[in-house]
Parts: sequence; C-alpha cells; structure tokens
Amino acid sequence: MDASVNLDFYGIGETDTLERDPLRYNLKPLGGMVQAKYRFGESAFWAGLGYAFATTKVDFEAPAGTPGLPDFERTSDAGGVTPSLTWDTRNNIFTPTEGTYVEGTFGVFAPLFGSDTEFRRARTLAMQFVPLSPKVFLGARADIAAAFGEPPFLS
Repeated sequence: MDASVNLDFYGIGETDTLERDPLRYNLKPLGGMVQAKYRFGESAFWAGLGYAFATTKVDFEAPAGTPGLPDFERTSDAGGVTPSLTWDTRNNIFTPTEGTYVEGTFGVFAPLFGSDTEFRRARTLAMQFVPLSPKVFLGARADIAAAFGEPPFLS
C-alpha cells in the first residue's frame, strides 16, 4: 500500500486562528500485511497469524509568519504480529448472499517487530448477509477497534 494524504489540523476545541487558517500536513504511508489461516476440520472456525508493517512519513510546513514554529518531517514505523480467530459461515467469500463472518484480532506492536513504540490493537469485524428475495440480498457490517499503549497518532 502506498499513498499520499494531505490533511488540515483545526486544533482541539475552539481556536480562532486555526479555524481560519488550519495547519496543513501530509502523510505518506507505505506498508503491507501477510497472513496465514488454518481451518479446524470442516468447521467454520479458523485461527490465523499475521504480520503488519507500515512506515509513514509526516511532513509539516509551517505557514509563513508563524514565529517559533519550524518545518517538521518525521518517519514513524509500526510493525507487529496479529493473531486472529474467525467464524465464517458465508456461502461465498467473493459475493456472499447469506451467512456470517466474525473475526477478532489482537495485534502486538513492539520494537522487536519493527515498531518505533509499543502498543496493542484489538479489533472485531462482523458481517451478516441475508437474502431478502431470490435476487436481493442485505449485507450489514460492524467494525470496532481500540489501541492501547503508545500508538502513533496516525493509527
């Protein structure tokens, strides 16, 4: 994955100066993930282990006329292992029309795995597919995540 994202920072709370003239900065992430899963027999249960790594360059150019605010450039690395447990009863992984998919992961990010800081990331993803008629299907998705420790501000 490679991207370049331009963002504006308007401050936290009410800040008249930043509301009129936000601080502009750029994120350039580059990363990827590998994952292997094992299915327990013919059951819907899967266990997996993955590795994720991203390096992100943060550029900040101070606007003219802001004394004491230098230009800023930093690279942040996040790397960690992500074990997972999955329940999958979908009838098709590409275009499911019925079934359930629930996956929970708990990522451990640390210098041992290439990360600048130590943090944990828990995530649960759930999808439900229901046929409404022979040609119409409903898909619903819920995704929740939380980070603990010292995650980079961009995670």
